[in-house]
Amino acid sequence: MLLQASAHAIPLRDETVQCVVTSPPYWGLREYDGAQTIRWADGVSTALGWERRIEEYVEHVVEVFREVARVLRPDGTVWLNLGDSYAAKARGSDAGWDKSRLSNPGSSQKAQAASMRRLWERHRGKASGLHHKDLVLMPFRVALALQADGWIVRSDVVWHKSNPMPESVTDRPTKVHEYLFLMSKGERYFYDADAIKDPASPGTHARISQPTLDEQTGGPKQDAFELNAPGRRKHDRRPNEIVQALGRKAGVNPKAAVNHPGSKQNASFSAAVTEPVPMVNSRSVWTIATTPFPGAHYATYPVELAEKCVLAGSAREACGECGAPWARVVERTAMRIAKSENRKALADAGASSSARTVPSGTMIEPPTSKTIGWQSTCEHDDPSGRSVVLDPFAGTSTTGVAALRNGRAYVGLDLSRTYLVEHSRERLRGVVTAVHERLFD
Repeated sequence: MLLQASAHAIPLRDETVQCVVTSPPYWGLREYDGAQTIRWADGVSTALGWERRIEEYVEHVVEVFREVARVLRPDGTVWLNLGDSYAAKARGSDAGWDKSRLSNPGSSQKAQAASMRRLWERHRGKASGLHHKDLVLMPFRVALALQADGWIVRSDVVWHKSNPMPESVTDRPTKVHEYLFLMSKGERYFYDADAIKDPASPGTHARISQPTLDEQTGGPKQDAFELNAPGRRKHDRRPNEIVQALGRKAGVNPKAAVNHPGSKQNASFSAAVTEPVPMVNSRSVWTIATTPFPGAHYATYPVELAEKCVLAGSAREACGECGAPWARVVERTAMRIAKSENRKALADAGASSSARTVPSGTMIEPPTSKTIGWQSTCEHDDPSGRSVVLDPFAGTSTTGVAALRNGRAYVGLDLSRTYLVEHSRERLRGVVTAVHERLFD
């Protein structure tokens, strides 16, 4: 659903949205199509992003997200993408500003935008005591303000752009990242970590699965001997020598060694570090290339970025009565090991079974996890609903593409009819057609 509406007055009922994925206009970076001027609660009339002062922009974003909090479910999440900008040197005078074309009702929209840009450039260097060339740190100013307003900021994800725009600067590194803040209204909320897990690196498996020193082949190995033998330096000592010196069993993880007076047995620790897994929890740096959309403004972020947020922040199935997301049911299996000849020796030495995982043989099947279904998180047991994903600054509806591709309901708001009709509607129509064709192939 696409609605021509302002983000500071969202035309939705309270607590009906499961996930919000959005990127508001950045402060002073670009102009958008259509009439964007809004009368804000502080009495300022301006388009979001064209405020004279940093504090005004921050307060207006906070005002928008008070409205977002109203429509967001208690278990919902917000994924907020924000870029940064630099303070410019203050120049010129704003004398006679009231007589400019911006205040002339007969002036064109393009002329008003040009006048607005000149005004903003004159004031940008004066805002909040910033120096010329200062990084504004706007994402963090906004995040701290939202935190102070009651939001819980759970994560600051770094969106690393693998194909960044080139910059002509020579006195700082080229900017290749933006920030994505994960926020919630409360301490408990829906988050599907399994939906966005990353593959474990091959190097991780190789390191964890390598043989013990006694099992390694290749060049000659020295036999273990006293640590204090003449001519030995501390960094020449092999791990099993140090283990022996500490009174533990050689070749066995120290924290999982056989229990004896003075030992600190911890079988669960050994299991955690010796069993490689194929997938790991998503990290806080996401490397995703920017992707252009024909005919769109250059603020379009990639579908892949929005998709990760949608998948983690909403469920494909939801309760048809109350909208509660259904939870993933996961079946997990343990790693399978081909036993080695060393197993009996380790058992005779008294090593615990959890400590013999990798030293006792070679992994032939890694541990697995498989989704076998979904279950209700409320008392209704009605999976006929769909999670609602909202973007209050829809633009070309990149969030909508990610939502519809993955079976979610989508609501996109924008003040610009041009973006809604010429870009969003046509783009989403293609996605819906593709989804229907896939369902009925």
